[in-house]
Amino acid sequence: MKRRAFLLVLLAVVLALLALIIGLAVGLTRGGGSKNLPLPSNTNTFSGELTYYGPGLGACGVTSTKDDKIVSLSHLLFDAAGSTSSNGGNSNNNPLCGRMLRAQRYNEEVGQMRSVDLKVVDRCTGCAVDDLDTTETAFEELAPIASGRVDVTWAWL
Repeated sequence: MKRRAFLLVLLAVVLALLALIIGLAVGLTRGGGSKNLPLPSNTNTFSGELTYYGPGLGACGVTSTKDDKIVSLSHLLFDAAGSTSSNGGNSNNNPLCGRMLRAQRYNEEVGQMRSVDLKVVDRCTGCAVDDLDTTETAFEELAPIASGRVDVTWAWL
């Protein structure tokens, strides 16, 4: 009798573990975690912080200068979109490379809404998922350079 009870308890534990494993597998494949990312298939407007950096050779294989209207996207977004060196691929082939987006904000210095179109050429490791990092020239179209970090809204073109 003890052996039968032990086998029944063991069977129940195995079935419970199997159900848990299947449930986790379904949950992970269904959500994918990327439906809320600001990928180009998402037509929403996103809000984040805008900063600037001194560009050079970017993750997309493009060399840029401080006068170019380019943008570096969050590593979270860039890596989720596809090929990148951090996941063993060639980041030059990332599908976000060359994509355009429009960043905009109210510029208090000029008293009106300003926008700038930016080309994706780089990956920002210090940015949150909705943040943008751009050149000084592009930044100055939206805010005084002395601001350093400002709120911005943006959308894919």
